[in-house]
Amino acid sequence: MRKVTIVGGIFVLLFVLAIVVHLNGWFTSPLDKNADKAAVCYENAWILEVKEGKVSFFAKGEKMEYDIHGWDEEVSSCLADITIWNNQVRDMNLKKDKIKGKVLAVGEDWIDIESYGKVYLTENYRVYKDYDGLEEKSLRDIVVGYDNQSFVTQEDKICGVVIENGIEVQNIRVLLHNTNYAGVFHDKVEITCKGKYTVQYGKETKNCKAGKKLNLKEDSELLKKGRVIITSDNEKNRLQVSSIQRDMGTPSYEGSIEVAVTPEGLVIINELSMENYLKHVVPSEMPSSYEKEALRAQAVCARSYAYKHVMNHSYSQFGAHVDDSTNYQVYNNIDETAATNKAVKDTYGTIMMHNNEPISAYFFGTSCGVTTDAQVWGSDLGYVKGTSLLTGKDKLPDLSDEDAFKEFITGAPDSYDFEYPMYRWQISGSKEDLAASINYNLPIRYQADPNSILVLGEDGEYESKEIDTIGKLKKIELGERGTNGVLQYVIIKGSKNTIKILREYNIRCMLNLSDHVMVLHDGTSQNAGTMLPSGFFTIQKNDDMYTFYGGGYGHGVGMSQNGANGMAKKGFGYKKILKKYYNDIEFEKIY
Repeated sequence: MRKVTIVGGIFVLLFVLAIVVHLNGWFTSPLDKNADKAAVCYENAWILEVKEGKVSFFAKGEKMEYDIHGWDEEVSSCLADITIWNNQVRDMNLKKDKIKGKVLAVGEDWIDIESYGKVYLTENYRVYKDYDGLEEKSLRDIVVGYDNQSFVTQEDKICGVVIENGIEVQNIRVLLHNTNYAGVFHDKVEITCKGKYTVQYGKETKNCKAGKKLNLKEDSELLKKGRVIITSDNEKNRLQVSSIQRDMGTPSYEGSIEVAVTPEGLVIINELSMENYLKHVVPSEMPSSYEKEALRAQAVCARSYAYKHVMNHSYSQFGAHVDDSTNYQVYNNIDETAATNKAVKDTYGTIMMHNNEPISAYFFGTSCGVTTDAQVWGSDLGYVKGTSLLTGKDKLPDLSDEDAFKEFITGAPDSYDFEYPMYRWQISGSKEDLAASINYNLPIRYQADPNSILVLGEDGEYESKEIDTIGKLKKIELGERGTNGVLQYVIIKGSKNTIKILREYNIRCMLNLSDHVMVLHDGTSQNAGTMLPSGFFTIQKNDDMYTFYGGGYGHGVGMSQNGANGMAKKGFGYKKILKKYYNDIEFEKIY
């Protein structure tokens, strides 16, 4: 009887315990078949705090808080996989393994980190900004060339990126084109130095003697360990890249050179300080013989433009911020000079700001007496509104009116650009020549910008459509004019198709007469080049000949470089020059 009583007591005790366990859910796993429907797992959540039986964390853009039982460790600022079931934390897997280093490049599913090489991302990785307020970000917010973030790893992959602070832009990374700026991919890279230099590959380094040539190809042993980084032992001895030629001859570079393998070929990145970069931009973009205030204005433009593009992530997959061509700013094509170096030094650290943001300080060669706005690219930038550069008594007419524009462009009113040859130009060609140019460029421009190359359909509507030819040229109709007279579109009627070309760049490419003579403002002549000089032009047709009357050189947005020099000759300082071209700006020191 006593034995039965004991057994019965044990049974009752187990029964009560089972009820308690059931009510608290202690042994209920979210992986159980019934629980799985209610369980929610937040992968790579950011833990804000674990304290007094509660965990608060950030996931999917919002802050959450749940009860947690049996957890004694205080935790904060950490990644974790958190499983919630029955409104409680049932499982929490902390992730504390971290690596840190300078980001060399960012791909779609990997990050190249100095000393670690290419590290792949997990499928559900997260990027968090943990300063000035917690935010979830994306890979595009990781700035290459800086080490202001740490990387949380799981099984040798990155599951989380924590951006720990903002960056102070000191350096810039430039993607180098090959000879003649034909492209950014190289078959080989040859580097030498007048002094000793160091080659880093993976976690290994080797020292090279002065004058020793380093030859790299895609199958080079050094590149099998990832990026190769070459640094001169003495900053006075620059690295020469003899596999590239520029106007100056064989270019040499300050800072370091990185070489990486891509599916298309080798890429070369030059990392150097922002100020040293500008010393090689200003003389490549503006003649060093120009007035000192114009050179100072150019230096501020170049610094503002570069600073903005450090944050734009255009070349993150290669590990660069900008390239060295006219796609951004021409860099290291012409040797530095004392005058341009002084302009950089005199404006040290100064950039232009609009609404507390750095501006992309666009500039171009020569105006036709006016500038335009960013509508030429389909954008609306408040700091470029278009302005008159006329200096005489002439008032600027309404250049959206075709007759007024024609009178303006075929005349030559006084302006800050008046003395420069490209201020006015004219080119003539036959309809056969123009048809050949249009038909040649038609597929090229369609591939580059299909939404701006439109074909007239049978329903009378224009649509983006790829065609081979317009046939024979029948008529060119100039469309509406944008701010200060720049063409917004043209309609070209052919024997087989009628097309509508949008955007000034496409128009200039399609209607070019590259083998023809262009007569300039000063009476001299030169080859017309591969595109019309600007989108400020009108056309006069005589029988089968078309004559283009135009003015200016470049897109017409922002600062006219020759106009800036014209203003400097009249005594304007660089800040007044810049305020003429950019609307509602302030000047600020970035360091």
